[in-house]
Amino acid sequence: MDDRKKPRLGTARKLLVPLYARAVENRTDHALLRDARAEDVVASVDYDFGSFVDLPSLTGALLRALLFDRWVIDFLSTRPDATVVEIDTGLSTRHERVEKVALVGSNSTCPA
Repeated sequence: MDDRKKPRLGTARKLLVPLYARAVENRTDHALLRDARAEDVVASVDYDFGSFVDLPSLTGALLRALLFDRWVIDFLSTRPDATVVEIDTGLSTRHERVEKVALVGSNSTCPA
């Protein structure tokens, strides 16, 4: 039996692109970004990600995640008592990749 969830996407399909980009990168030997959670989420969703293969925006989505991770890490390195709070960030898993990042929000941008 297939336990994967079939999402009701509508315009939220675009949120799957950065998630898929991080999952694909996580599978490579010399990944620029490790995100096992993204890979787990992609595996649990009943969606044909084949339309995303070789999509130019995968590279952009991955680079954006790397850039924001770096900005957050740099910010926190100069403010050791700070916590970064991400509010309603869709399918972001930054809170699992970067210490001292808290996720707050209803994830209302992508209803299940």
